[in-house]
Amino acid sequence: MSFAFAGMYWFLIYGILLGSTAADAHSEAQTLRTGQTIIYFILLFVWGLDYFREQKRLHVIINLASAKSLPPDRITRTDVEDRLHLFSVFTPMTGSRFAWVVPCVNIVGLSVSTVLIFLQWLKGVQFLLR
Repeated sequence: MSFAFAGMYWFLIYGILLGSTAADAHSEAQTLRTGQTIIYFILLFVWGLDYFREQKRLHVIINLASAKSLPPDRITRTDVEDRLHLFSVFTPMTGSRFAWVVPCVNIVGLSVSTVLIFLQWLKGVQFLLR
């Protein structure tokens, strides 16, 4: 959802450029575009981290399925009990002391990006209302 709202913001930026005759529209659009950089950096970091973990999860499931001669969709939670930390996104699934690291990164990253996206939209709407 964060990627969608960040992406839809570009319609607002280009709408400002196309629909405005104000002299400061181009500089304002440049300012609005610049604010998108950090949002995409955070979102791509969170997505990249999850993609890397997804590869590990699939590797574990495929190896277990091969070892048990089962299709991958027949692997259960009990089969991956020693690797549950790979399956946590927002809440830890194991009791290890590092179990909260990835969920915290996800929660903080998505929260910060959501706030920044909201602030970007607010800036754009304020420009339109001037």
